[in-house]
Amino acid sequence: ALAWKLAQEVLAESGEVEQGRYTIDAQYHAVLIGANGNRVKKIEKETGARIQFQRNDNSGVCLVTGTAAQREAAYQMMLSIIEDEEEERFPIPAEFHRMLIGARGATVKWMEEESASAIGFESEPEGVMVVRGTKEAREKALELAKQVMSSEEEEQFYVEHRYHGFLIGP
Repeated sequence: ALAWKLAQEVLAESGEVEQGRYTIDAQYHAVLIGANGNRVKKIEKETGARIQFQRNDNSGVCLVTGTAAQREAAYQMMLSIIEDEEEERFPIPAEFHRMLIGARGATVKWMEEESASAIGFESEPEGVMVVRGTKEAREKALELAKQVMSSEEEEQFYVEHRYHGFLIGP
């Protein structure tokens, strides 16, 4: 962060760095940011531009700081990502949704990170898993979901009543 500020100051003095305002539909901001900000970091690293999305603002304004070439490269990368993004709905019975979400969302977060997609679930009118991402990301998400569903088996066994407190905890 400090190095970025110093580099920005040096370039600002030479008059090369400017900030451009680009309009990108707010629905795509999360897609461009990616899980843990990984996608926007990748764009910034590859182009050398600094990208900021306006929060609490549905105008879709995206601020890109850098030289003219850096700003244009970043904007083109963002447009390319948006073009590749699509939403697909896979029929998965609602009784599997809790299993796929996992404790505190851990399983679905893992699937999102592994597949580089955004995953949601709908149970009405029929159970579906909604996946947003590139074609490869959507296919990977479905593959991971099938893997989780096939590996999760429920097993029941008898535990004497006197041990229940130990298993459940205080």
